[in-house]
Amino acid sequence: PVRRTLRVVNGGCPYPLHYRATKGDVVEIDVGNSYPLGTRADTQYPLRPIALEKGDRLVFYSDGLIETMNAKGEPFGDERLGTSITEGAMAGLHAEDLRTHIAGALQCFAGERPPEDDCTIVVLECQE
Repeated sequence: PVRRTLRVVNGGCPYPLHYRATKGDVVEIDVGNSYPLGTRADTQYPLRPIALEKGDRLVFYSDGLIETMNAKGEPFGDERLGTSITEGAMAGLHAEDLRTHIAGALQCFAGERPPEDDCTIVVLECQE
């Protein structure tokens, strides 16, 4: 916490997204490709340190979120997710409210079409 560093590994999920408050953008955290956690005992999971600044947000999510389709069969996708994160963070939403904002954008996009997979969202915020 003193150095504002988070160490991240990937256990088979999509790459986490990092909203960088000083730049106002969202970037993927490339943590390397690994097998899903627990599927192979010999899998190595590379550790990636991430430097954080005050106001940064990290969004961890399952693939069901970006694969959720609307009535036209279009996926929510990475671009819409990134836009939703940027809009919410720039509006000053803290972690819990940003998670709610993303879930709301997903629900608005999908309409009455139910997701075909889980849509897990975890948001962390660097407050100091």
